Amino acid sequence: MKTLSSAPGRRFRLLLAPVALLAFALSACAGTTSGSTTDDGVVRFMNSSKSFTALPGLYAMQSGLYADAGLKVTELPLAQNSVAPVQAMLAGQVDMVMVGGEGVLAAHDAGQTNVVTVAVIARPTYQLVLSEKAIAAVAASGVSVDAPIDRKVAALKGLTLGTNGAGTSIDAGFRATLASAGLEPDRDVTIRPIPDASASLAAFREGQIDGYTATLPNPQIGVAEGIGEVWIDYAGGEVPQLKDLTFFHLATTREFIESHHDSVQKFVDAITKADDEIKADPDEVMKTMSTTPYFKDLDPKVYQSSFEQVLPALSGGPAPTEAGFQAQLDLANANPNRKGPSKATFAEVFDTSFVTAEAAE
Repeated sequence: MKTLSSAPGRRFRLLLAPVALLAFALSACAGTTSGSTTDDGVVRFMNSSKSFTALPGLYAMQSGLYADAGLKVTELPLAQNSVAPVQAMLAGQVDMVMVGGEGVLAAHDAGQTNVVTVAVIARPTYQLVLSEKAIAAVAASGVSVDAPIDRKVAALKGLTLGTNGAGTSIDAGFRATLASAGLEPDRDVTIRPIPDASASLAAFREGQIDGYTATLPNPQIGVAEGIGEVWIDYAGGEVPQLKDLTFFHLATTREFIESHHDSVQKFVDAITKADDEIKADPDEVMKTMSTTPYFKDLDPKVYQSSFEQVLPALSGGPAPTEAGFQAQLDLANANPNRKGPSKATFAEVFDTSFVTAEAAE
């Protein structure tokens, strides 16, 4: 582990941290619980993404905004998915997490209503990339990348496409997109679950799939290599019903809020300030983050295009909307593997007082 106020973030990686490393780190930090009666400004934090999805959080770490707010943020290793950090938090091993919305909703569906989201980090940050061969075949039928979204979606019929797998917001969002154009997922399109973005890119390079969905920067790697082109830009808001989706959350527990209310407020304020600085001077932030361990190994063209194309997904700021939550709920309830519809409500999942308090200053 390291203290973020005094050291830069770990090396950016698309692959997830090993289970053994996560377990070791959690056991090492288990000596302190969120039940402390004194708000000492210490926050144990876990992130489930080091991609552009987490850009406001990564920038807040790198630029020292947490330290400026008077926080001592200790980061645990990158989590494997959006569920593991939430479970670690409920076990008292982590105080705050950045996870996909599905992880928070899954906790509520399991009766763990102690989990609460205090800010939205990003709306959808993913894209669907098609191979040049697939685009040529679609173009022969009279559909180009500039066509209306419903025609572009309908043109996917018969293709083999990779997604992150059942239960993820990306997979659910893609299936909902297909259905909106009258296609039936798993019948009109062959969907291959590929949980790891690097594996999706490898399968794409080898021609095993015609396209894939992934969060930035992964789609832009295929584009930069000249083997694909963005067909549907979820990050750019091309799919109207999903553009406000509460995709990536900053969550904690109600107990931690009670015992560390000021720390939670300071954390949200730091994220909000990071958002503001990204919007006010994106070129400067892009320059700053380009040399950090998160992104310094990316091809410069991939880095720049990914940074620029993720900005619309961050433009909504940290305040959640009921429409965005409803979109998330609709996606979850459309999952055929669910035992029943989620009964979670906006008021149960979100505590909006922290973003409201910051905005009022």
